Amino acid sequence: MRRLVPGVLLALLVVTGVAVVASGVPDARLVVSDAEPQQETITTDAPATVAVTVDLDAGSTTAITLDRVAIENETGAELGSATDLGSFSQGNSLTVPVTVQFDESGHHELQVIAEATDESDREVTATRPLSVVVEGAGPLVDIEPVESTVGTETTLELAVRNPSADQLRNLTVAVEGDGTDVRTDGRTIASLAPGETVERSFEVVPETSGEHSLEVTVDYATADGSAASVERVTTYSAVDAVADLGVRVTRIDDRPDGIDQPDGDVGIPGGIEGILGGTAGIEEDSEETESRDAIGVRVTNFGNAPAERIVVTPRIDNETLPRRSIDGPLEPGASGFVPIDLRGIESGEVTFHVTYETAGVTASTAVEYDHAIEAGDVTLTGADLDGIDTGGETDGFGETVRLSANLGNPTEQRVTGTIVRVVASDHVEPTYPQRDYFVGTLEPGEFAPFDVTAAVDGANATQVTLEVTFRSDGEVETRTFDLPYDDAAVSTDDGGSDRTVAVGVAIASIGVLIVAALAIVYRRRR
Repeated sequence: MRRLVPGVLLALLVVTGVAVVASGVPDARLVVSDAEPQQETITTDAPATVAVTVDLDAGSTTAITLDRVAIENETGAELGSATDLGSFSQGNSLTVPVTVQFDESGHHELQVIAEATDESDREVTATRPLSVVVEGAGPLVDIEPVESTVGTETTLELAVRNPSADQLRNLTVAVEGDGTDVRTDGRTIASLAPGETVERSFEVVPETSGEHSLEVTVDYATADGSAASVERVTTYSAVDAVADLGVRVTRIDDRPDGIDQPDGDVGIPGGIEGILGGTAGIEEDSEETESRDAIGVRVTNFGNAPAERIVVTPRIDNETLPRRSIDGPLEPGASGFVPIDLRGIESGEVTFHVTYETAGVTASTAVEYDHAIEAGDVTLTGADLDGIDTGGETDGFGETVRLSANLGNPTEQRVTGTIVRVVASDHVEPTYPQRDYFVGTLEPGEFAPFDVTAAVDGANATQVTLEVTFRSDGEVETRTFDLPYDDAAVSTDDGGSDRTVAVGVAIASIGVLIVAALAIVYRRRR
């Protein structure tokens, strides 16, 4: 027995040594420790990334150079790979992103392969299985081209399409992007049938000019009810905002079609064709007649962004008149109008200052208007001539006559200091008892009766002339009225009244028409 022990021990040693040689451990112990898809849902229409982690065991006796990491499908076809990945030593690891693309949906059994070379130029390979489920194509997103302006809210129309053969449900669309202020929360779509396209709008404000990228995220439920998400990148462009508001002063009736007239405004023809202009006649419209001084300011947006908070401030001789606003926003190419009443304002140069906002920036412009108010005037109506007995005082002429009439103010301006007198001539002289008559002030549309007397050479006189002086807009004005005279038609106080009527009928008939027209204006003004 004692001789057998050494032999047994020797046999055991020999056997053990063969086992070590036979099962010799490699110098580089390479392991694929993990392979993890980075997308929650992998779809056929988009690339997917798999993060592959390769470890070199600390017990390895050599460093390695990682040459290639690849992913193959069930048939051995390569789906994606990464090469020339560098070297690392024992006890270290390296995570390599590998991008793959699938043509078919369903369950796939993949193989992850890591290939390396050790310090002795020997090839080392490690593998790991990977199971993935690939869904059909997720929603596609297209953006409708749009002209966008920096600082201005723009509507982006996104078209969401289902390219798959399965119905998608509970879709939520969200948008974000650098240099873009997105002002619309996520939009929802209840369901999207195969091939169906649905549009959803988003309000965005570009913060800078140029091309902008938008990341559109669509969360949805697949046909089997699982949650999925896709991200699409789309682009749009924006230009800098241009503030350009044109301003024009115009008469009320000069507004273009399509601009509503405020209640109570009426038309006045004869518009100003440029910034500066003159006056025009008055036209009656509906129930009222507007003043000749009722003008308006028309603004037109020639810029590329909406104009908002438009305020018109008239100023004359350092005096600021009441401000008026124009409803906005005015889109590019649109116009707005506001009436301005300058009644009671003396003639002079009026400056219209217009302030507004475009893309959040305040801008202003101004235009000057030569405001010339309509001068006051007078007219004579209802004139009658009749002879009177003055007790022999006829200033050397044969007969004294009384002229009775009405003096009216047909304008929109007050006239003051009005005096009526008879003009002396070879055959007519103003005489006692009423050589002239002080009418005083005539308001717009107002009338005043008067009487004046004159000594007339009946055999030779053919007309009696009246002179009216008055003050309007600070200026003294004079008007003359020639009244036809027929001695045979003029009666004295003891004569027949029918002859008195006959004398005045030619003048009075014209006067009636004028009185009627002015009375209409006067009543409408009251």
